[in-house]
Amino acid sequence: MSDFPLYLIEALLLVTYAAAVFCLPKGMWPTRSKLLRDPESNAAIDKLKSEIKDSELRVLNSRVAKPAAEPDQFSRIQDKLFRAIDYAIRRHDWYEDQRFRIFQTVVGVATLALTFSGFFLKDLQPKVHYYLPFAGLFLLIFIALVAALFQYNKELDADRPYRLISDIRFWFFRYNLAQHSSVFSGPNIKARANAVAEMRRRFFDRIGEVLESYAGMREDFEQLFILQVLQLYKNESLKRLRWLLGYTLIFLPIHFAICLWVVSTVNAK
Repeated sequence: MSDFPLYLIEALLLVTYAAAVFCLPKGMWPTRSKLLRDPESNAAIDKLKSEIKDSELRVLNSRVAKPAAEPDQFSRIQDKLFRAIDYAIRRHDWYEDQRFRIFQTVVGVATLALTFSGFFLKDLQPKVHYYLPFAGLFLLIFIALVAALFQYNKELDADRPYRLISDIRFWFFRYNLAQHSSVFSGPNIKARANAVAEMRRRFFDRIGEVLESYAGMREDFEQLFILQVLQLYKNESLKRLRWLLGYTLIFLPIHFAICLWVVSTVNAK
């Protein structure tokens, strides 16, 4: 290959990378953005959300006495609910911590394998078939790293379908601040202030709707449900990462042993 095509390929790669870095996504909710372009589906989902909330409020009204009537029962349920939310948060964080630890272990094992294989490569004779086991080893390490990175990253901020019918206004910004932060930017200072004020009015209006005792409790139960849904996702991701680590710890030593056998055979000649 001549120097010119090589320089051209390198320049194209750098320009493409720079464009990708400086045009990073805004972090908007993709499913919601698509839904806004489909008014019929959007209306149907809003109706479903309203029906579910009304049904949940009816359940609370029928099974939980009003605070003024039986304050002890209401307080006991609230206390249990808050404890459950706290436990669910800690359990969610435990899954995330375990996922990170396994991801680090896969990266560490791959790094050690690359380091040790580099020590043995320098002793090989310059024959292609001697390098084939090492090429397979490097490919195995590459696949392990890519798979670990993919499995770990995909669960960090996935586009969860439960958000379509959820509305936890006290718990998560996305349900109150529906627009992107770009609405607060621009050269006109007054327009920026008005945008913030409008968002703030919307925030207080929505918060006011769930200040009533049953509405607030219903939202807390919804938050508990969402945390358990997230636990489900994190648990499944943790299992996949554990299986990935297990496969890596089985196949990597086998492949490494083949490489060592090749090196020892070459040195014996």
